[in-house]
Amino acid sequence: MLLLLISIFPMTAFAAENTGQSSSQLTLTVSVSGYPADIENGQAETTLPDGTTVAVQGEDLPDGLLFVVEPLEGDTLAWIESCMEGKGTDIRAYDIYFLDNSGNRYEVTKPITVSFSLDGEYQRPVVYYISESGETQKMETSVAGDQISFTTDHNSYYALAEQVGTEETGSSGNPSGSTGGTGGQTGSGTSGNVSGKGSPKTGDETEIGFWAGMMAVSMIFLSTMAVMLRKRKA
Repeated sequence: MLLLLISIFPMTAFAAENTGQSSSQLTLTVSVSGYPADIENGQAETTLPDGTTVAVQGEDLPDGLLFVVEPLEGDTLAWIESCMEGKGTDIRAYDIYFLDNSGNRYEVTKPITVSFSLDGEYQRPVVYYISESGETQKMETSVAGDQISFTTDHNSYYALAEQVGTEETGSSGNPSGSTGGTGGQTGSGTSGNVSGKGSPKTGDETEIGFWAGMMAVSMIFLSTMAVMLRKRKA
């Protein structure tokens, strides 16, 4: 009887332990479709399957939140690529958001800084915000080492891409952003597009005018002298 009791109790405890683990894993899979990380001291960092690390930092981010980064694929990625046409290549799109203890989305309203690792795959990296209506807004970014960062105050879709076009880059190597104002984004810089309206004129029009004037004065002087000579001879 004693041997029977000893053999039952370990099995019961082991079964309970396994049940707890399965329940936890199942809850995590159902409630979080992306890659989460706990907010601690206003910051968190998660690593995606392709090795990209995504970090967030914000003074007003409360502990206990879950920072979630979901790489977008399929139809959603195709839609974002269509919205990004002509703006960038090698596009990686993400849904970036937060969850509270109840599993509900927590909307940030104050600035947070999000950073992506570049892994040496982007020469002119750029980040765009994509609204629900498909409008895109280029974020003001900064590049330090192998990391690109931007500041926002809005949970949404963001796309990391290789910049196309002839836009100038700043001293830090990051492309200048477009003017902010949609999607709750924080301030962005002015566009780096270069137009031909301000290009300098070639030649010196002032010098040409001076010599043309001198030639006219000389012609008048010679004509006057010729008339005076004729009168004297007459």
